[in-house]
Amino acid sequence: MTVRLLVIAAVLWALTALAAPAHAQIAVQYSPTGSPALGRIVRDSGASTFTISTSGAVTRTSGSAIRLSSASVTPPTITISCGFLNLDNLCALRQVRVTVQAVSNSNAQITKFYVSSLLGNLLYAGQTPPAGPSMTFDLKPLGLLGTGSFTLGMDVWISGGLTSGTYTFDYVVTATFI
Repeated sequence: MTVRLLVIAAVLWALTALAAPAHAQIAVQYSPTGSPALGRIVRDSGASTFTISTSGAVTRTSGSAIRLSSASVTPPTITISCGFLNLDNLCALRQVRVTVQAVSNSNAQITKFYVSSLLGNLLYAGQTPPAGPSMTFDLKPLGLLGTGSFTLGMDVWISGGLTSGTYTFDYVVTATFI
């Protein structure tokens, strides 16, 4: 009887140890880290907007600023995962709400986001989110080993009247269980 209790205790301890990583929340990873680099921009007196497609193509959509490079950029790919066997938060069963927001900046900032098709285990719960200055959309449960990714495109507004150069802009992606 004592051996049986020891075996049961050891099995329960092992299961608890395996579930320890389950306390982690949803992981959001950016690749590459940071926003796309438009490179050096020659400014005009007025503001300009550049569109970065989900494939990385860059097009000036308004204004007269000149981007010195004609090369495409690497658009950000966002990967969402729950980790291995995230049982504590029931990742296999709970929907996930994703929010994408621009970070304010007076010289350059994102004014609109676009999202590509979802890859991996991610599926929309509802409709594909429309392009907008921020976006919130729901994903179906990720599953036990769930991970998936999507690519962001964006419109970047560049202030006019400043010296030419390289300017940064940023965004934040959050994911929570609903």
